[in-house]
Amino acid sequence: VVPRIEKTSQVLSDIEEYKFSTRIKDYGPPDRLGLLMQQVDSMISQIEKYMEDFIAAERKYKALFLSAREGIFRISVEGRLLDGNPALAELLGFTSRDDIFQKRETNFFRYIYDTQDLKSIREQVAQKGYIHNVETRLRRNDGRVLTVSLSVNSSFESGDEELVYEGRFIDLTEEKKKQHIEQER
Repeated sequence: VVPRIEKTSQVLSDIEEYKFSTRIKDYGPPDRLGLLMQQVDSMISQIEKYMEDFIAAERKYKALFLSAREGIFRISVEGRLLDGNPALAELLGFTSRDDIFQKRETNFFRYIYDTQDLKSIREQVAQKGYIHNVETRLRRNDGRVLTVSLSVNSSFESGDEELVYEGRFIDLTEEKKKQHIEQER
């Protein structure tokens, strides 16, 4: 009995270290311990499948995040940039995502052009937990000003109680220029 329990214990220790290919293989006699060992093997197979599915989903959503043409971001309540996609970097006038994070001032709020807009946006998100397609202006790193449609949701960091904001914005600058030209006609 003891060698079978030790074998099962070793396999469970391997699983703790994310070694999902580990299996018990020899269950011994088909007694209660043998059936338990078989159930542990079955559970490991299920966990391995779930992990493969999880990794595949993570790759899919990471590709979507990285290829999106809208600026997608996660920030702390204070405005500290936690994550952003390449389009965010491009729209804010940086050469890459790394360029944003290498810069000492990674406070997203500094890019909102109008302090009144910033105050209103923060108040609305604090009250309702979100804003959807609010038109505002952002000042890029190079000083150019963009008109954008901004959406933000408040969310709790998974596993933590820390509140974060997740959002996206779409550049409306060219569209607004065209509308202005049409109105002048």
